[in-house]
Amino acid sequence: MKEMTMKMAEKAIKKRKPFTKNEWIYFGMLSLSLVYIFIFNYIPMFGVIISFQDFNPARGFLKSEWVGWYNFEMVFTSSKIGQVFLNTVILSVTKMFFNYTIPILFAILLDEVFHVRYKRSIQTMVYLPNFLSWVILGFTFKQMFGYNGLVNNIITLFTDKPILFFEDNTWFRIMVIATDAWKDFGAGAIIYIAALTNVNPNLFEAAEMDGASRFQRIIHVSLPALKPLMLLNLTLSLGGVLNSDFGQIFNLYNPTVYESADVLATYVYRMGLVGGEMGYSAAVGLLNSVISLVLVLTSWWLAQKYSDYRIF
Repeated sequence: MKEMTMKMAEKAIKKRKPFTKNEWIYFGMLSLSLVYIFIFNYIPMFGVIISFQDFNPARGFLKSEWVGWYNFEMVFTSSKIGQVFLNTVILSVTKMFFNYTIPILFAILLDEVFHVRYKRSIQTMVYLPNFLSWVILGFTFKQMFGYNGLVNNIITLFTDKPILFFEDNTWFRIMVIATDAWKDFGAGAIIYIAALTNVNPNLFEAAEMDGASRFQRIIHVSLPALKPLMLLNLTLSLGGVLNSDFGQIFNLYNPTVYESADVLATYVYRMGLVGGEMGYSAAVGLLNSVISLVLVLTSWWLAQKYSDYRIF
């Protein structure tokens, strides 16, 4: 039986036709992506060696003094790293919560709009902010919510005290979370809107005939249709818990709010490029990457276990 199976496998291999022209085109497209990933993701990994050195740019990677675990000892004994790590978790988890729930709610509400032209117009308008960089948005928000901005000019008409949106630690976190949710919820809702369009209309009609209200139809028809996608997105988003948006924080924060705004990404930037402590900042970045890898693997396992979804 074994010999017969092997012979059949050999015949199948021999009968394998050469790759078609379209398949070669796909391989060519894939190879470009692999080359890009190799150049910009794998080759820079050599820089991890900095975290074990007293790095001196003039000496380079190979001639800088080797200090072993010293930089990591400095990280774990630093008085600031705990607050930075806490800031990262608070901002990332809160943003993840709103970026998870708001797109779902928006997609369900938009699905209830029956006028196609209005629906498309609304979807286009909320999706547009996703194309704007934080350099532009950061300047715009500072002009609007700054001390002498439009919002504070309106507030001072009713009260004597303007709100320090970007200088107060509590208000700054609120601004970061709110602006991030405003920018990304339109793009995040697209996948849910697409899923709702594939729901069988007969299910809604049957629920309506059974006397279900609009809210009940959402609870018993729309949400169950989105449940697998919701669970999948939730588990996959766990890998980005420590990956705060550097561009957003960097373009909005200032020294007065470092206590609540300084996250791992901005802390690595300030210590490495501004402060010249490249070995120390590389050690912080490496620890962040290791924790993120564990979270990514955990989310992959959860997605496979509860959503029956495999990436690799």
